[in-house]
Amino acid sequence: MELEIYEAFISAGVKEDKAKAAVESIDKEIDKRYQLHADQLATHGDIAEVEKQIAEAKTEII
Repeated sequence: MELEIYEAFISAGVKEDKAKAAVESIDKEIDKRYQLHADQLATHGDIAEVEKQIAEAKTEII
């Protein structure tokens, strides 16, 4: 995707250094947004840990 964006900037007449900087900036922002979502979502490991804790709590109750 980065190459396509870079090439689009170049074909639109953006200077090479500015196109490169813009693509890097876009890439950083995408990474930030991805990390924000990754921090908020549960992984399979997180869910497995909660399931284990629930099973242990059930055993203690019974």
